[in-house]
Amino acid sequence: PLGPAVLGAARAGAHLVAVGGIATPDRAHAAAAGGADAIAAIRAAWREPSRAAELVAAIDAGRAAR
Repeated sequence: PLGPAVLGAARAGAHLVAVGGIATPDRAHAAAAGGADAIAAIRAAWREPSRAAELVAAIDAGRAAR
């Protein structure tokens, strides 16, 4: 795992998808703030569907923090 610090690296126009380990809103926020275009929080949403809105809000806040 490289962590969110490398997400903002130059990527020549490719879309960046953060996959794996995105199990909390804090991690979703960090991935979005770090530059991820999309975030797969599949396990987190599957295990606790009621928290899906919380994950989306964290992603939106992370994008706004860029």
